[in-house]
Amino acid sequence: IHRADVGARHDLDQRNTGTIEVDETGFASVDPAIAADMCRLAGVLLEVGAFDPDPGAVGKVQPSVDVQRLVVLADLIRLWHVRIEVVFPVERARFDGAVESGTDAHRQFALGNTGVLAAQADQIVRTGQADVVLLAREMLRDAPNATCEFAPMNVSHNLLINRDKPPFDDENVRRAMALTMDRAAFARIMFEGKADIGGAIFPAPAGAWGMPPEETATLFGFDPDVAGRRAKARAMMEARGFGPDKRLPVKISTRNIPVYRDAAVIMIDHLREIYIDGELEPMDTPVWFAKLTRKDYAVGLNLTGNSLDDPDQTFYENFACKSERNYTNYCSPEIEKLFEQQSRMTDIEARQKLVWEIDKKLQEDGARPVIQHDQGATCWRPEVKGVKLSVNTIYNHWRFEDVWIDR
Repeated sequence: IHRADVGARHDLDQRNTGTIEVDETGFASVDPAIAADMCRLAGVLLEVGAFDPDPGAVGKVQPSVDVQRLVVLADLIRLWHVRIEVVFPVERARFDGAVESGTDAHRQFALGNTGVLAAQADQIVRTGQADVVLLAREMLRDAPNATCEFAPMNVSHNLLINRDKPPFDDENVRRAMALTMDRAAFARIMFEGKADIGGAIFPAPAGAWGMPPEETATLFGFDPDVAGRRAKARAMMEARGFGPDKRLPVKISTRNIPVYRDAAVIMIDHLREIYIDGELEPMDTPVWFAKLTRKDYAVGLNLTGNSLDDPDQTFYENFACKSERNYTNYCSPEIEKLFEQQSRMTDIEARQKLVWEIDKKLQEDGARPVIQHDQGATCWRPEVKGVKLSVNTIYNHWRFEDVWIDR
């Protein structure tokens, strides 16, 4: 992007608005009206440098660019505190040979729901991938010609329990926590009932290796009788000295964005049913992932996104003893041998059965109790043509070579 051709608009907490204009020197200054808020939010004065458009400088940042401040801006966008709009000057050749000048804008909205509101107001023609959940009905009500298509995402909400921190080093405390989760309630509140229930493996029918519902119901903690499960969980906690007069206080750590935070609040309510009083501890994204890597938490609510629908990726990345993404420190050499065994199998049906057995054991061990597998909608207006959504990942929807706008 040529440094003289970039403009950015920021909406801070959807209240304060200002502009950042990048000039020929490669620096930008913040509108004084929002500078104070930006300073409080970012902890620094925001002066963002630009990259040199010279092809010889690809991958190199000009000496004048303050990389730390550039990272701060990126974090603000990632943490959904900022909406950014980049405007590109363009020239289009008309059918009569004349050249028409104008601009193209790429808008990144902090929240999926903000994107829906923008689509309703005819500011954008397509929402972000799987960004829309609770406002899909409103989108279709206000823009009845629009399309909102739900698709599985291969992303699961899951309960993180640090098995190295007492009293969570007690297997039965961890099992009690898994038993109290009401998965149907999570799905109903967060995804209008459209979330899928399953173990670590992406559920069928979208998941090629997933269990059918009758198999899923046999997983530990997945019995639809929530009241019965909670009675067992309370008995397990009482056997370890907890009860109505001796409750267990704990901080519930999670990433401070709505899809994490909202689920954590629901989870806190479910844990209260078994004498555990959770206190929400939301944290910014860089802090959250650093704490997970250090295992510096007691109980957490996490989302796990898988890059493809394959048991190897799921098992080795999330449950192998030495994996950096094994956030709960679960380690079972016996189970890991089964990872190796299923990976080498060429009989698909036999491999699938072994995958199911591994998943059952992971849920029984409380390795990382899965709450639900998410679904989200993508909405687009009638003039957008050629949209095709994949159904097994959140990462592979951005190739738009067949997408066009009929205007």
